[in-house]
Parts: sequence; C-alpha cells; structure tokens
Amino acid sequence: MSKKATAKKFDCVEMKRHIQEKIYEETRGMKPDEFLTYMHQQVVESRFAAFFAGPGSMTSTSPVATPAQLGEASENYSVATDHLP
Repeated sequence: MSKKATAKKFDCVEMKRHIQEKIYEETRGMKPDEFLTYMHQQVVESRFAAFFAGPGSMTSTSPVATPAQLGEASENYSVATDHLP
C-alpha cells in the first residue's frame, strides 16, 4: 500500500523548539526563585489557570499560588539548579 505525499501544514516539533527557545531567552540568567515566579506567572496568565487552581474553581480567576507562597515552598524544598537555563 503506497502512502500519499502531503504537504506539511503544521510542524509540531518546530513549534515546540520555537517555544522552548523563547522561554530560554526570557529566563536566561534567572535565579531559581525568579524562575519559579516566572513560571507561576505563565500558569496564572494561561487559559488553563482555572484548571490548575483545582476543583470548584473552573470559573475562578484567582491564581494557583501567590509569589510569596512560591517563595515559602522553595525554602521547604531544594531546587535542582543544574537543569535550569
């Protein structure tokens, strides 16, 4: 059975690499706490914010956690910085 040749309209891998490059450029040189704050802000501003906030908050616009709460969490858990940009 032969495969029909089709023109690629969307390249998922190219899109993924583009997004990763953008995040890398935006976070290069950030300290771990700055990186956590950046990632938190991305979640809060995303269209999935209500989903990450948990059950019963699907109509809520409240953030998942405040930057202060993220700071407290980073004090309680060690952050592996060898994988951060």
